[in-house]
Amino acid sequence: MALLAAAVHGSECRNETRTFQTEFVKRRSCGCSMHQREPVPAAGPAGESKELGAILRGRRATLLKDLSHASHGRLEFVSGGWEDRLFDSFLLQFNDPSQASFVACVEGICYELLHSDGEVGAAQDVLAVLRRHIVACAGDPETRGRIEELLREALLSASELAAIAQSQRRSALMDRTALLAEATAALLAAPDVTTLADTAANHLPGLGIRAGVIALFTTPGKVSEELETVLIFTEEGRQQIPVRYRGKLLAPADFLDGRSVVVEPLGFRGECLGLALFEYGAPDSKVYEDLRLVLGAALKGAQLIRAVEDARKEVEALAVTDPLTGLFNRRHLIRRLESEFARARRHMRSLSLIIADLDGFKQVNDEHGHDAGDRVLLRVAERLRRGLREFDTVARYGGDEFVILLPETDKTQARAAAERIRQSVIGEPVDKHGTVGATFGVATFDPATSNFDQEELLRRADRALLAGKRAGKARILHFDDAGTLVP
Repeated sequence: MALLAAAVHGSECRNETRTFQTEFVKRRSCGCSMHQREPVPAAGPAGESKELGAILRGRRATLLKDLSHASHGRLEFVSGGWEDRLFDSFLLQFNDPSQASFVACVEGICYELLHSDGEVGAAQDVLAVLRRHIVACAGDPETRGRIEELLREALLSASELAAIAQSQRRSALMDRTALLAEATAALLAAPDVTTLADTAANHLPGLGIRAGVIALFTTPGKVSEELETVLIFTEEGRQQIPVRYRGKLLAPADFLDGRSVVVEPLGFRGECLGLALFEYGAPDSKVYEDLRLVLGAALKGAQLIRAVEDARKEVEALAVTDPLTGLFNRRHLIRRLESEFARARRHMRSLSLIIADLDGFKQVNDEHGHDAGDRVLLRVAERLRRGLREFDTVARYGGDEFVILLPETDKTQARAAAERIRQSVIGEPVDKHGTVGATFGVATFDPATSNFDQEELLRRADRALLAGKRAGKARILHFDDAGTLVP
């Protein structure tokens, strides 16, 4: 041991042969050995009688075992017997440099690693172990020099191929990162769950995920016993009809048959949204975690957008709707009258307007209370809706007055419509207290003979209504027929 220590520190050694017990130990990250230690005897000086080839062949089993251990299993996709091929090709080229068999063997192993997406660096580790064994067996400087030159050439080839592999991996990683970024942007921009599902079905196969399921809990924001799918896609295509299934099954029927999947819970800031199942196949497992976070945020964003849109529609509806009857209110009527009047003038079409005023409504309020009056208004509003066309507009104008706007309707048709509406109002009791009547004032805009605006059309209908009231109520009066009755 003292002699070995002196040699390590550079002291001059005596000209004698010594044999040291050495070992190759592959260790775990904790430092523990992973295989039995094998003794590796050192070679003698230059005067030793054995040839290098004979020495190496004598240590073949130990050397091949160390080469296998040095690969750490990273050469499992290389065709079998690579250790023997590497050993034999080295001896062949060392004895006959014109063969170039050793470098060709190293390059062959590296190409197999490249094609199987393996680590070319494993070949470099193997060459380092091979160098240690062979150099230990070389006695004279000339032999060592030849060994170093041959191994240097092989390591250089392996390094070049490792650089190519690293470049390919970097390029593939950049491509996957770009695809993931594109998918992330598209998912986060989805305005609703349907668009989000379409986006996921289009982008996930590009990330190496050929099949998947996105399902939401049926109870919003909580883990429920059932889930409903918003997306099921496989190699055969996308399933359009949503499927509801029990959560303990993880996936809809038959989806898991023959598939290895990654299950990711979907949520956002502690709120449980659902589950995502991805068929295992993405080159980088980190993709699944990234998708989990993106999908959780995208789903919550889509739900919030839907909630805001629903709230906006509700506010818009409240702004144009009478709160009691559910009919349009006066504000919406004025806007609709302007647009319909402009259209009638532009296309030279008739436009009629009816104002209906309930007869005896004040008496109902005075005798039976405002609750009874509200019930009367609700029944009348319902009957007005039933008696109109889809493109007609009915609105509560104020109190017990209703306005009906009739596009594409001339004077004769307007009278008939008013009569039909009057019959629907008085035809049956609107409340337990009996029936109510109504008086109708009608006015018509005929672009061929009329020269007034929408405000005048409304005023004419109102004046016809007033004339009808003065004439005894419970009647229909058109402005053109009122004559001297119009105030």
